[in-house]
Amino acid sequence: MSDTTAGQAELDAARLLLARMGISPADLIEASTKRPLAPTFAEYVPVVAAAVSEGTRRAYYGSRH
Repeated sequence: MSDTTAGQAELDAARLLLARMGISPADLIEASTKRPLAPTFAEYVPVVAAAVSEGTRRAYYGSRH
């Protein structure tokens, strides 16, 4: 067995942990295909800026914005 290949004991441990968490291996596959894309930094900054007070915006952006 190489260092990158899980053995039977590791697979059993992973299955046990997933079962205790109420997660099936299929949940892991489905979750990865259903996740929305994360916003880019440029998309998210205006959202954060709109959520904070004017004083906070001045502190972070300074007088140039």
